[in-house]
Amino acid sequence: MPGRLACRVCLLLVIALQPARSELWPGIGALLSDKIEYTIAVTNSQGRPIDGATIWLLGDDESRQDLKADDLERLVRRYSADADFVFANSLQFGLIVLRTDQAGVARVTFDESDIGELPSLSNHFAAIKRGYEPVLRSDVAKVDSRRKLTFVLKTSAIAKTEPLLEELDHLRALAERQVEEGAKEQTASALTQIGSRLRAIASALEAKGDADGAAAAYYNLAYLPSVEMAKDEGGNSVVRGYSRGFDERSPHRIADRARAWELNQSHPWLDFQRMRARLAAQGLMTFLGNKNSEVRRSFIDQTELFIREHGERMWPDVFTQL
Repeated sequence: MPGRLACRVCLLLVIALQPARSELWPGIGALLSDKIEYTIAVTNSQGRPIDGATIWLLGDDESRQDLKADDLERLVRRYSADADFVFANSLQFGLIVLRTDQAGVARVTFDESDIGELPSLSNHFAAIKRGYEPVLRSDVAKVDSRRKLTFVLKTSAIAKTEPLLEELDHLRALAERQVEEGAKEQTASALTQIGSRLRAIASALEAKGDADGAAAAYYNLAYLPSVEMAKDEGGNSVVRGYSRGFDERSPHRIADRARAWELNQSHPWLDFQRMRARLAAQGLMTFLGNKNSEVRRSFIDQTELFIREHGERMWPDVFTQL
């Protein structure tokens, strides 16, 4: 993947970065590595680390340097209420989504494929966590630098917290850290355990009547990373498949997303997705001939209605598809 989409995201407390150049010239790799490393800490107003906070990161790469702080501010203002449903590149192409670990820390590294010939990168960050007010910050980092940013979040006067959703935040971040361990049997086992607990959380929230909370849990189940294992001819465990997100071929993921759509009460983007999926099953995306023109007209009419009713809550992709 080109540009900043190839950046290596790591949420571990300690990571080892070994540039290819340092392998060729041991001892001077640090002088020659064209990298920018960020350590991002998120705490509450008492200085306690916040586990499972979300970081949205938008900024420069070698192909684009026009994104500004105002652009991220607009995304946060319009869509931070949908943060449970936002994954990398889903809301805005080039948007990086990080999660903090139990120490309240997230890390991200940009390398030569992201930086190109640029002398520095201008990046814009937003720290988002249920129960707190979002905080935004911009930073300019020169090539071959290590930056540390700290976000102090204030408790929101209106946002409510729910222990089960706090656990969802923790498990979602834990799953991202497991992915960094690579596609192997231990990762597959850990992700399976996380998935089982997420399903229990979804069921418990549904039983409590928290439809939106249950929708968030089911939706994250649908997008949970997974490693599929199998046995080879010798009986050894081997990796058969790997997914970093939603898989249209998975009946379980399709069912979990559909359940999230059914339960959703407060997120018009999910209602739009449900409408689009229903019309797609009727041939919306088949463009040869005129036999589907009525389906396409229905999509246009319903999409325009969504925009009139929900305005800026509609994600940019809605306008692209329209």
